[in-house]
Amino acid sequence: MPVPNINFSAFVLSLAATAAVHFGDRVEPGGEKPGPPDLVAAGQMIDILALLDEKTRGNLTADEQQLLDTI
Repeated sequence: MPVPNINFSAFVLSLAATAAVHFGDRVEPGGEKPGPPDLVAAGQMIDILALLDEKTRGNLTADEQQLLDTI
């Protein structure tokens, strides 16, 4: 199995996917159905994304910033 290319966009999408799993909106890898919501964990993912936005503001490409803003 090829190793995926890890870049900023893939990292942001990974954090967003993790938040979706914690919200119960997405199946965890290897799972069969979404689990119950874990709002504390989902909130932590949102806080991490907000921190990432704050700390990288002005240092991202337009596409990277748009992705982070959209997420």
